[in-house]
Amino acid sequence: MAKTPKKPPEPPSAAVSAIERALDGVNLPQQRKRQVAARIAQTVVTERFQGPMPHPDHLRKYESILPGAADRMLRLAEKSVDHRIGTERFAHEADAKETRLGIYCGAGLFALLILAAFASLFVTDSPLVPSIFLGTAAVGGIAAFVNVTRRKSR
Repeated sequence: MAKTPKKPPEPPSAAVSAIERALDGVNLPQQRKRQVAARIAQTVVTERFQGPMPHPDHLRKYESILPGAADRMLRLAEKSVDHRIGTERFAHEADAKETRLGIYCGAGLFALLILAAFASLFVTDSPLVPSIFLGTAAVGGIAAFVNVTRRKSR
């Protein structure tokens, strides 16, 4: 069974009348003026739909052609969303683990440098070696503080 194409909507009569009056100076038969005015006054409907699913009208057509197609499409979209959420959760957890590991390693290295500075006080007679250990710890701590501050400001 072939469907007849939809007829464009009828333009408002006030708009057609206004356009006909504007066309009064044009040399056309009255019937032709009405046709031209009606064409000019026709409303163009543009519909835009964006998303993971087809437009509801299209979804109905899919369902009428292949029963169960709409349900399959909905399940596919749900699986896609679940996968995306899982991937984002995994990435967030991996980032958190990496951050914690960096904090633990940095704190451990800082403590090791402080301990090395105190130990070197008793091993060497020169104050240069403990100063180097303490200076390295201080520079590393300041650099870490600046880096954390810069990340928070973004």
